[in-house]
Amino acid sequence: MAVLHSAPKFASNEGVIDAISETISVWLIEAIEAHGEVIFRVERDDVARVLQTLRDDHQYQQLMEIAGADYPSRPERFEVVYMLQSMTRNHRVMVKCSASEDTPVPTVTTLWPNAGWLEREVFDMYGVTFAGNADLRHILTASRCGATIATGFVFDTDATSPTLKQLPTAAALDCALAGGDDYELVFTAPPSARDAVHQAALASQTQVTRIGQIDAQ
Repeated sequence: MAVLHSAPKFASNEGVIDAISETISVWLIEAIEAHGEVIFRVERDDVARVLQTLRDDHQYQQLMEIAGADYPSRPERFEVVYMLQSMTRNHRVMVKCSASEDTPVPTVTTLWPNAGWLEREVFDMYGVTFAGNADLRHILTASRCGATIATGFVFDTDATSPTLKQLPTAAALDCALAGGDDYELVFTAPPSARDAVHQAALASQTQVTRIGQIDAQ
C-alpha cells in the first residue's frame, strides 16, 4: 500500500520570498530567486537569528549544508552559504552572508549540532572563523605535524613585494616547515602570481612542490 506524506511532492517558490522577507526584514540585505532557488542575503552578525527564525517560524527544520565561496575582488571576499530544508513543506532555501579573514561569523551550533562539522570544513578550506564554535579544529588540512599534505592559498602578490598568505591562517605552513619531507606544500594562485609565489616560498624557506592555477576574478 502506498504511504502518503503530508509534504507536497513538488513545492512551489510562490509567495516564499514575501512571507520570509516580512519576518527577517530588519536583517535582510537582498532576497532573490535564481535557478529555481530562493536566496536570502543577510547581515553577517545576524545570520544566526535569521536561521533560527526560518527554523522556528517557517518550518525549515534541517540544516543540509554550509558551504564557502571566494570572490577575491570583493571587499569581504568570502561568502558563507547555508542550505535549509523544510521536511514538512518539501522546500529548500539558501541564506548567504559575507565575511573576511578578520570578521567571524556567529556559530549556529546552538541551533543544529551538525553545524559544528560543517563550520569546521568552511574554516579549514577558506579560513573563515565562527564565533562561539567550541571545537573549531582543522579537518582536511594539517593542524599538527604528521599529515602528508598541507594545502595553501596565495591571495595577494605583486612584483615588488610578494606576500605568501596561508589558509587556514599559518597552521599548515608551520607544520610544513617542521615536518620536512613528510609534507607536500601545495599553493593555488592565479597565473600572474606564480613567480611571486616561488620567491615568497624561498624567503620563508619553504619548498613548494606544486602550484595549481585559479582564474583571477
